Amino acid sequence: MRGRLMHWSSSAGRGLLVVVALLPGLLLSACEEETPPPRFRVTFKAEVDGAALPGVRITADGQVLGETGDSGELGIEITGVEGQAMVIEAECPEGHRQPLELPLLTLRSFQGLDPAAHARGIEMTIECPPAERHAVIVIRALDQDDKPVVNLPVNVRGHEVTRTNDGGVAHLHYAVPPNSTLRVSLGTDEIENIRPQNPGRTFSVPDADEVFVLDQSFQRRVRRRRGRMRMTMAAPVTRMGPVRIN
Repeated sequence: MRGRLMHWSSSAGRGLLVVVALLPGLLLSACEEETPPPRFRVTFKAEVDGAALPGVRITADGQVLGETGDSGELGIEITGVEGQAMVIEAECPEGHRQPLELPLLTLRSFQGLDPAAHARGIEMTIECPPAERHAVIVIRALDQDDKPVVNLPVNVRGHEVTRTNDGGVAHLHYAVPPNSTLRVSLGTDEIENIRPQNPGRTFSVPDADEVFVLDQSFQRRVRRRRGRMRMTMAAPVTRMGPVRIN
């Protein structure tokens, strides 16, 4: 009995040695097959005054992610850690101003019942305002009888740019930087007896396209011709009454 027991014990020991010998390899294999870091779906949307803007180059922590397409969107998956904050920068195409500062992008798992929203993941909107704004100015010049004042010079910043048409109307269109001013005046030096003289107005163009209207009313003063004094010869005086006879 003792010999069998020792023999069994010896076989069990060899099996234990084999398992112990294989254990480091198993542990090493488990370490090599680590769980990959999570990937977060992010959708960037570039706009200009509410319209889609393609060609916006986007970077995250200095790494280029890509450019927005015709739809103004860039969908991408970013590898990171839950709660990680990334610095986002955008380079807008020519003719647009760069965004002053964008919020940090915080990676987080998106949970939602809407499959479409889940596919878009985290959303970030980027605004690229135009470098210039469009200002349209409509001028209407009428006199006190609502008759048009025609061929009236229209000056912008002291220079004549157009004249009123047969209806007393003129149109101007300017592309200027936001928050600019335009001084528009009407020249009356060629017209006699009209008031006010050379009226004008200053328009402030906001950070938006704008239409301005300048309604200018004039008073025409008509000179009255002085009547000529007519000289007439007095008729001879005929005396009526008794005539003395000598």
